[in-house]
Amino acid sequence: MMKTSERIIHALVKDIFDERYKVGDALPSERDLASHFNAYRGSVREALKFLEGIGLVEINPRGKIRVRPFWEQGGIELLSIVFRPEVFKSLGTEWLVQVLSIRKLLWSIIVELISSLNDKEKLYSKRDLLLNDMPTTGDQVSWIRYDFDFFRSLARMYRVQSLTWMLNSLGPVYTSLIPVFAKYLDVSHLKDMYPQILDMALEGNAQEARNLVLERFDIVDAALVRLAQG
Repeated sequence: MMKTSERIIHALVKDIFDERYKVGDALPSERDLASHFNAYRGSVREALKFLEGIGLVEINPRGKIRVRPFWEQGGIELLSIVFRPEVFKSLGTEWLVQVLSIRKLLWSIIVELISSLNDKEKLYSKRDLLLNDMPTTGDQVSWIRYDFDFFRSLARMYRVQSLTWMLNSLGPVYTSLIPVFAKYLDVSHLKDMYPQILDMALEGNAQEARNLVLERFDIVDAALVRLAQG
């Protein structure tokens, strides 16, 4: 069960993304929000401090609350709220397209970076560790989980720290999308891909590895978007 402050955060984020409150608009006062949500002011204050901390609103010394220009000025902190499953599910197909595009590009960048590293012997020593957890059945959910874990483990093992942080931020929304993926995903697009990607990257074939990622996920993503659009 969500805490009261989390319930308030969820509702205000949805209102802001739905443009009920647009950039520059003033939100109701702390007192009015407490009345609206039937909550203690302490819970409202906690929610507002969180939203201020991630750059969604600003609170002036007099307690006036305004929506910040977060589209232009927001940072990775915003992912912590946008990618919460209960928020993300209400944001529509456009956000699914954005997340799929981010995933595809991050995956392709990871393999390109791995292919540029020099210590090939050390890289090969980790190859089997990455492939040991590949599912042995055709269960879609297992493959979807493995897909995310494979690329995050790849970034971690080869110390691509900035991408590891981004993938950690994407984790909750990726998990929330598993039911959507599982309705469509054809495992045949994926099951032979991971060893191929890894071997291409370790052999230094950056462009081939990146192209394979883009090609496979173009197929999967287009179908997922069609499904989400109904």
